Amino acid sequence: MNSPPSGGYNSQSTKQICPFSEKCYRKNPVHFSEMSHPHLEELVKDLDDAVEVPEVLSFECRDKSLLLDQLRIVQMLMRKERGLLPLSNGRCSQFSQSPGRAPHSQNLHNLPTKHENSSSPSSTLQTSPGPSTKREINSPDTATPKRPRQLPKSQSPPQSSVSSQGSTISESPGLSIIQKYVNCTSQQARRDFRSKAVNRMRQENQEIPYIGSKGEFDMKYALSSPYFVFLTAVQNSPETWNQPYSVTFPEILDVSLGEIEESLHINFMVDVGWLCLQYLLACQSPKMLVLLGQRCDTESLPDIIKVVKVEPPSKYGTHHTKISVLKYTNGVRVIVSTANLYHDDWDNRTQALWISPHLPELPEGSSKAQGDSKTGFKTDFLNYLTFYGPNRIQHWLDVLERCDFSSIDVFFLASVPGNHKEGSRDRWGLRRLAALLSSHAQLPADGAKWSVVAQCSSIGSLGPNFESWVGKDVLTTLSSETTKGLRSTPKFQFIYPTVENYKQSFDMRVGSCCLPYSNQLNAKQTWLSNYSHQWKAGDKCRTQAMPHIKSYTRISPDFKRIPWVVITSANLSKAAWGWGGKATNTILSYEAGVVFFPKFVTNSTTFPIREPDETGTPPFPLPYDVPLTPYGPQDKIFTMDFFSE
Repeated sequence: MNSPPSGGYNSQSTKQICPFSEKCYRKNPVHFSEMSHPHLEELVKDLDDAVEVPEVLSFECRDKSLLLDQLRIVQMLMRKERGLLPLSNGRCSQFSQSPGRAPHSQNLHNLPTKHENSSSPSSTLQTSPGPSTKREINSPDTATPKRPRQLPKSQSPPQSSVSSQGSTISESPGLSIIQKYVNCTSQQARRDFRSKAVNRMRQENQEIPYIGSKGEFDMKYALSSPYFVFLTAVQNSPETWNQPYSVTFPEILDVSLGEIEESLHINFMVDVGWLCLQYLLACQSPKMLVLLGQRCDTESLPDIIKVVKVEPPSKYGTHHTKISVLKYTNGVRVIVSTANLYHDDWDNRTQALWISPHLPELPEGSSKAQGDSKTGFKTDFLNYLTFYGPNRIQHWLDVLERCDFSSIDVFFLASVPGNHKEGSRDRWGLRRLAALLSSHAQLPADGAKWSVVAQCSSIGSLGPNFESWVGKDVLTTLSSETTKGLRSTPKFQFIYPTVENYKQSFDMRVGSCCLPYSNQLNAKQTWLSNYSHQWKAGDKCRTQAMPHIKSYTRISPDFKRIPWVVITSANLSKAAWGWGGKATNTILSYEAGVVFFPKFVTNSTTFPIREPDETGTPPFPLPYDVPLTPYGPQDKIFTMDFFSE
C-alpha cells in the first residue's frame, strides 16, 4: 500500500512555523501538533516504514538521536491525522472512519466499566483465599492479596467452534480460558476470541473493568514525553481515567505499540491467570517467562508460559523487583514498575511505572557492546539480569544484547543480594545512588533548603534513632550533589499513610492492604513520627488510592521544582538499599528502579512539578500533593495491627 504524500500534516494546515526552526530541541508531541517544522516534515518520506536519519542533511545537526526522536513524533502525528493505525508488523493500514465502524471487531473502550447488577469488584474471575506471606521486619512490602482471582473452567467463553486464519478453538470443555486463548495464533483469532469472552462476561452480568484506550496508546505514550512516567488508573476514581499520565495494564500491551511475540516479567507477587487475562484484553500473545517471588494463583498453564520462583539467599530478603520486557516483531520495550502483577495492585492503588522508548534491533554485525545510552542503561540492566543465571535468562540476554538502547535518557538503579566488596560495592543500592547523585545532581546556591522526601509502602528496621541508618546513610546519600564543599544538612520528610488515611481508602472498603508495617516494629522506632507526613494526593485524584509507589526526591522551598527523582520498587529498608562500612555493602533483596536527571531528560537543571516551566516543559507527575501535610497530634502511622485491634 502506498502512503499518502508527505509534506506537512495537512494541506489545509494553518500552523505557524516553529520560530526555533532547525534548532528546535523539543520532544513534546503537543508542541509538534501546534507548530510546523518543515525541515522535519520533509524528511518523513514514508508513513509506512520506520524513519531514519539521512547521512547527509541540509541543516546542521548536533544530536542525531534527538533528531530521530523528533522524526518519529512527526511521523506518528501524520499517521494519526490521516487515519492510519499500526499493523502487527509495525507498519500501517488505513481504515474507514465511517460512523459505527471500528478497526477491530470489538472495541472495549466503549464497554461499560461496571455492570448495574455487579456488586463485587472485578468479578470477572473467581475468588479464593490468598496465600500466606512473610512479614519480616527488614522485608519490603509483602501485601497479601485478599482474594487472588483465577480463570475457572466454568467461565470460559462459549463452547462453539471459532475458526479464524487457520487457528481453531474447538469445543474443549476441559480447557480453561487461558488454554483456549493460547490456541489463537493470529491477531484476528485473538480479536474474535476476545469478543466472545467479553460477550460472555456481559451475559453473566460480570463487571467489565475500565481498561483504557484501545488501539491508541501510542499517542498517549508520545504525549507523556519527556518523562514517559505513568500512574496506574484507579478503578473507583473515574476522574483518573482520562488523565494523560494514567495507564491500565492492557494499555501497556496495546497493539498500537506493536505485535508482542513474547514477554519477560520479573516481579514479586504474580497472579499468572490475571496476567494472562490482560493479554487477552489486549489481543496479544501470552507467551512469557515469569520470574517471581510468590505466585498468587493455581491456574493450570500451557507450555508457552514458564514460571520460575526466585529465592533470595537470606530469609529476610525478598525478590521484590518489578520489571517487564516486551519483545515485538521489530524490537523491545522495558517497563520498570512499582506494582505487583495481581488485581489489587492495579485496581485501586497508586502505582508508578516508566516505559522505555521502542528499542530497535542493532544492524547486523554489531557487537554486543554497541547500542548503549549516555546513561549506561543497557550495561547496567544486562549486568543486573545476569544475576538470575544463564539457565533462566540467557535467551533474554541474547535478545537484549541485540537491541539499541541509545534513546534511553534515565539511569537504571538496582539491588541484588550479596555482601558486595571492592569493585562491586558501588554498583548496587544506596551506594550506587550516591555515586549517581554525586556525578549528576545539580542544586542551586540554596540547595540546603531543598528537603529530601522519601515515600514508600513498607518500612524496615531502621534502628533506635534517626542517626542509626536513615540520617547516617539515607539522608547522606540523598543529599549528595555535584557541588563539593560543606553545606548544612537538608530536612528529611517521610510520607506514609496514617490510620485515618487508610480508613478513608478504597483498600479499606474491600479489606485489602499494601502497607505491611507492624506495631511491634514501630514501637522500636517511634522517632519516625517526627518526620512523617500524611498520604494526600488530591491533585492527582488518588488520596483514597493507597500508595504502593516508592519515590525519592528533593523539593525546592517554593514547592515548584525538583533536581532529580527516583521511582523504584525499594522501600525504606536496609534489606532493599543495603548497609555496611567503608569496605562492604550488604543487600538482602532484589530491587529495581530508574533515576531521572534533568540534564539528560530536558537539558536543564530541574524538573517542574506543579506547572510547565518557562520552556514549556510539563511537570513531572509526582503522585502526592505539595506542600506536604505533617502528622497532627492525633495522627498515628498505619500498621497491620489495625485489623486485630
